[in-house]
Order: sequence, then C-alpha cells, then structure tokens
Amino acid sequence: MQAFSLKNIPRIHLHIAFWMCVWIFKGVFQYSVNKHSYGELPFSQQLLLNFGLEFVLTLIKAGLSYTIAQLYFKNKKHIGTIDIILIALVFFFGMFLRVATLFLYLGYFEPLSPYYSPEIFTDITRLMYAIIDNGFFIGVFLIIKNYKFKVEGLRREQKLEMEKLRYEKDFLRAQINPHFLFNTMNNLFSQAQEKGNDDLADSISKLSVMMRYMIYDSNTERVLLKKEIDYLEGYIGLNKLRYQNEELSVDFKYPKNLNGELIAPMLLIPFVENAFKHGVSIKKNHL
Repeated sequence: MQAFSLKNIPRIHLHIAFWMCVWIFKGVFQYSVNKHSYGELPFSQQLLLNFGLEFVLTLIKAGLSYTIAQLYFKNKKHIGTIDIILIALVFFFGMFLRVATLFLYLGYFEPLSPYYSPEIFTDITRLMYAIIDNGFFIGVFLIIKNYKFKVEGLRREQKLEMEKLRYEKDFLRAQINPHFLFNTMNNLFSQAQEKGNDDLADSISKLSVMMRYMIYDSNTERVLLKKEIDYLEGYIGLNKLRYQNEELSVDFKYPKNLNGELIAPMLLIPFVENAFKHGVSIKKNHL
C-alpha cells in the first residue's frame, strides 16, 4: 500500500483546498461576529451575507496573492525597488478593492446595513482591518510558497549532487577498467616474451599503445601528428595480421620531420579503416 504524500496530490488541488479553508474560516468567523447584527434575518440570508461576501473577498485575496507572488518570485535573488513599489501598489489596490466590494455587496443584499455608507472608504478602522485581513492571508500564502520554493531548491541541489556523485562514480569505473585491461595486457606481453613469441608480444605492445592513445592522449582538441601516425601504424600492423604476407602490401608514407605539427585526434583513422574495409582484395593485394 502506497503511503500518503502531498507530492502525489496535483498542485491545483492543493491551491484550491488552501483557499477553501481560508473562505470557510473567514465565513465562520464573520458569522459568529455578525450574529448580533444579522440575528433576526433568515438563516439563508445570514449565510449569503457572511459566506457569500467572504467568498468574493477570498477570490480577491487569491488574486492579490498570486500577483504579488509572481512579482516576488520572478527574480528571487534580487528584489529591486521597482518590484517593491509594484507589490505595494498591488497590495493597496487590493485593500481598496476589498472595501469597495464590501460596500457594493452590502448595498445590494443589505442596503440597511450600517456598513453600507460612503464613509466606509474613509473609516480608519475599516481600512486597518482590510490591511490586516488581506496582509495576514497573503502573508501566510507567501510564507508557504517561499518554504516550498526553498524545499524545491534543496531537492534540485540534492539531485544535482547525486548526479555529480554518479558521474564521478562512472568516471572512476571507466578509469578502473582501462587500468585492469592495461595490466592484463602487460602480463600477456611478459608471458609472450618469456615463451619467445616475439610476434605476439609485438602485437600486444601495439594494441596497448593504441588503446592508451584512444583513452588518454586523444582527449584533447589537438595532438602531435607524430602520435596520430604512430597510432595509424599500430592499426595497420594489427590489421595485417589478418592476411598472409603475400596477400597484402601496405605502402604508408609520411614526412619524417614533422616539426611538432598538431592535428585533431582520430581525424585520419576513418580513411585507413575504409581502406582496409573496401580497398583490400586478395587478387589485388596492394593497399
């Protein structure tokens, strides 16, 4: 049975659940506070005046929260003066929108309410309550989002660290395998020399030099042309083992004085490979 985790819940569901909790909490709070004012009204109208109004106000809080979060998190490393000014303007616009919504809503559903008066826009108490009400829930939303932002950042760092360790492990494994192979080839070379099989020892030596060049020396943008030619000579020598002496003749010429010329590594080998693949014929034994 899979353990319950918030990570398995779609993000949009979590956001909806958060704002529904805000709406229900505020609706219950306003219902308990306004009992003395709306106690004589029918229960359905009390719900409409408390929960209905708070539903609209919750939509305003949610809109403000996401707008401010977008301004705040778009450049988390540096919050500029313009960003601060925009956040303040959005917040105070939300405060005004909240008071205007309260005025219009009560004016439509309860025109006799003491709050339905233009003086609500200049009532310091109501304005302060609007600031506290909006600021509290927007602040809670931003704190949760900031915590999630940091947690996701830590997860990304941990993931990168795990990938780095995996790459380092793979690199070490790649280093161990060639070392093992070279040691084995050195042992085979020694055994071939001890048994007097000079041809086999020479072939093992050429193969060892070629592999060392491919694994280590060619991991640069430029290599000495002499090393590239030595690699080609080793490749040619090993391929000639596939044929009898009279079956193949290779004419490989190059300037003896290379003067430290550089070349891109492994640039010439495709031509030699294709020469052996397509250019060798037993009837025409010259390459």
